[in-house]
Amino acid sequence: MKSSAWHMLLMAVMTTLLLVSSVQIAVAQVDRQAALGVQQDYGVYGKRTLYPETDLHQVTIITPQHYLDAAQWLAASLEAQVADSQVSIEVVEHLDSSWYPFHDAMWERNLILLGNMETNKYITVLYGMSLTAVDAYLPFAGGYVLQTIADPMGKGKNVLLVGASDADGMQAGLKKLVAAVDIERGVAPWTVAADLKMSSMIAPISTWDQAVWTVGSIVNQLAIPNQPPSRELATFIEDVLKMVGSLGEAYAYTGDSKYGEGFVSLLHALLDFVDNNSQSVELVTRLVPLKGFGGFLHTALRLLEPSPLLDENDRRRLVTLYAQTLDWDMQMSYITQFIDLYKKPNPPVTRRNKYIFTGLNIALGAQYFTTFLPEYHEAVRWKSLADDMFEKAESLISQDDSTDYLFYIPMTFLRYGAAFGREDIIQKAIAMADLQLMFIDSLGGYTTLGDGQAWGNTSALYWGHSIILRAAAFFTGDPQYIGIIDKVDKNKMALNTSDLIRPMYMYNSSIKGVLPNTEPKVTAYPIDAAYYGDMHNPNSPIYSSGIAVAADKAFFKMVWRSGWGEEDQYMLLDGVSGAIHSNVDGNSILSLTDQGRIWLTGGRSLGAGTTGHTGIVVRKDGKTSTKPALVSLEAMVDLPAFAYTRTRDIDYGGTDADRHILWNKQRYFVVVDEITIKQSAQYSIENNWYVLGNGSLQGRNTVVLQRDRQFSVINRDTSKISVSSKASIAAKDWAKYRYFIGAPDMTYALQTYSGRYQPGDKLTFVNVLVGGGVIDAVESVSETALLITSAGLRTVIGIGELQADRLAIRAEAFMLDEQQGWSLVNATSLSMGNLQITTSNPLTLYLDAKAKTLSVPGGTGVVYINSVAYQAAPELIVELPVEVDFELPQAWLN
Repeated sequence: MKSSAWHMLLMAVMTTLLLVSSVQIAVAQVDRQAALGVQQDYGVYGKRTLYPETDLHQVTIITPQHYLDAAQWLAASLEAQVADSQVSIEVVEHLDSSWYPFHDAMWERNLILLGNMETNKYITVLYGMSLTAVDAYLPFAGGYVLQTIADPMGKGKNVLLVGASDADGMQAGLKKLVAAVDIERGVAPWTVAADLKMSSMIAPISTWDQAVWTVGSIVNQLAIPNQPPSRELATFIEDVLKMVGSLGEAYAYTGDSKYGEGFVSLLHALLDFVDNNSQSVELVTRLVPLKGFGGFLHTALRLLEPSPLLDENDRRRLVTLYAQTLDWDMQMSYITQFIDLYKKPNPPVTRRNKYIFTGLNIALGAQYFTTFLPEYHEAVRWKSLADDMFEKAESLISQDDSTDYLFYIPMTFLRYGAAFGREDIIQKAIAMADLQLMFIDSLGGYTTLGDGQAWGNTSALYWGHSIILRAAAFFTGDPQYIGIIDKVDKNKMALNTSDLIRPMYMYNSSIKGVLPNTEPKVTAYPIDAAYYGDMHNPNSPIYSSGIAVAADKAFFKMVWRSGWGEEDQYMLLDGVSGAIHSNVDGNSILSLTDQGRIWLTGGRSLGAGTTGHTGIVVRKDGKTSTKPALVSLEAMVDLPAFAYTRTRDIDYGGTDADRHILWNKQRYFVVVDEITIKQSAQYSIENNWYVLGNGSLQGRNTVVLQRDRQFSVINRDTSKISVSSKASIAAKDWAKYRYFIGAPDMTYALQTYSGRYQPGDKLTFVNVLVGGGVIDAVESVSETALLITSAGLRTVIGIGELQADRLAIRAEAFMLDEQQGWSLVNATSLSMGNLQITTSNPLTLYLDAKAKTLSVPGGTGVVYINSVAYQAAPELIVELPVEVDFELPQAWLN
């Protein structure tokens, strides 16, 4: 054989030996970690192997770039102390093409993670699983958190986490880790230690301290034998479970012995109580509050199960209690309702928040048991329920149309997506931040609708709602969401901002907030296809027969916003009536703010059914008619100085009710309500206006004062008008509103047409809404058009056909302004002296009075200017062929 052939054979043999050797080394390394496992017998639940210690003979450090020097120091320290240690370093950028590495093969190694949720995407995963609270907020500058997170992914591998916000904190944490290493055995024992540099403004562990202070009295109360079943006992058990879980988390995040001792003491007392009062406890679980029991123990169990705080008997009893709490949750009425709903052949795909309250608890319980104790077959049923509740949900718009409840669905889906590594669900949830912004007004307040909560009891920073805005900023990098949080916080307006007291698991980042640079605009938030489909699903609780609105015309909410400054205009309109909470407020104005005040409002506490909202009520033959479930968006045009919308309640009590809203941006709103009679009957058609402040009727104008500011509902139709006070409701619901101190009043203006009407009859309400004294005069130029003089500027604004002197217009809506130009919506013709304009189909036209040009901001077709045809398109700008006088007709000005 030639020497080259011998050489090749020798190389092949050596390569094979090296491969075998490396495999044997790898197996030995795997076996070394496996040998650290401690098997626990959980009886009927099976056996679980725990890994309280972390093998350091082969470990990967994952670090952001700015901690690379620290990682190299740690690697050198471990290699110097631990014989045969092999430490590799991976530098990670936080956001990249695989920014949520839940299923990454890296979890099959023992890891040391450096940084925090914002700087290390592997920590982000653990943060999403609630296994660490380290983010840009905790542990504060100069502080650190050192945690053993044992076997987080069920692969028999551990994570040592050194969390810090800066280099000083990282250095302190690494020194603590190195000092904890068992050099002789080459392992890091289960450990937790922290130095939390508490903020001077907010102390997030204050609730932990309060729990410690009350442990003794709670233990004594648990020792009382034979406590009878009651709702109070159910609430007490829930509170104790919450306290046990909170203290467990506190110890797992801080290593502070007072939390560990409180956790163990309270846990033992609770376990004994449940054992000694099993029958009573079983009964009270039928009376549980809405959130259920199972979620409170999850994080503490996951983090502390391998810890030296617990012995084998403690672990068995804790896991038994955890399984019991999940079983209690499965028996809750909202869960049994949901299960019954899914027995039907065509189950709904939208969710109630009250299903979700407990659904996440059950999903996390299923995750724990199927991962670590798969022999426990009851977990299969839990997982099946969780799959139905989360995987099959297509809409995150809640069936609960209420500010309190609306965002509990997306925030829970966000937590579910993060805990199960579902990037698609995370993205779907944070997209709801744009809807949440629609409820925040220009003052930084939060529109209250739904269950009749008093104003100020809800906000974007309440009940965990702010996680949607914070997570949207974190995952998208958009600072505007944080800017809005800052605005709500700064301008608290006596709102509930409890999320700021203990902002744990809120995706806190170092992103500096900026307010959106918003141009005045009207925006409609659509109803997604799933929600719309469920409204036609007879098995859905939100089903309403006779929905006549096409899918492409349905909308959820609509907002007019001129900016985010306190003086800017803001208005919110509802596109849905009914839903689970029977908020019959479709086509009603939910809120209007202007000149630094909240003016228009409405809500359940103002009256049952349709009457308690700022909108139209139809009474036919003496009975209040049922509002359609959906409002139809018939037209929406948004131009630089003018916006127009037409929204319709179809077949509302024998009528079609059209609400036209015309917005002269930054100045005022004109609301024209047209009621078209479709059935012969005796009618009372009412237009309700609920205005905050002390008001009176001056002529046909409702004038309302709030401190030093004035708001007017200026009426120019022939309806009957009355004005009264709702002081008792105002005092109860608006006591926290800062501009209401000393003036607890609400003005109720009612405009009414009554009589027997025939098909084709039309009844029209014409109102101007204006804050401050910006309007000098309002005159009618037709039944549905007004000449408004504001700060010396004259504007004709209205709907329908218009003719005077040399001017003739056929358009759906128009604003003729001597300074800002002429805007015509869905126009078919315009005659101005020697200028004749017609269109092949309705088009939106804008005539610039200064540049003497015509443009087509919306629509396609053909526009004829003095018989010359132009292909209409948004980019079309045509110089007018003749000299045109844009002054308003003299007949209107006399």
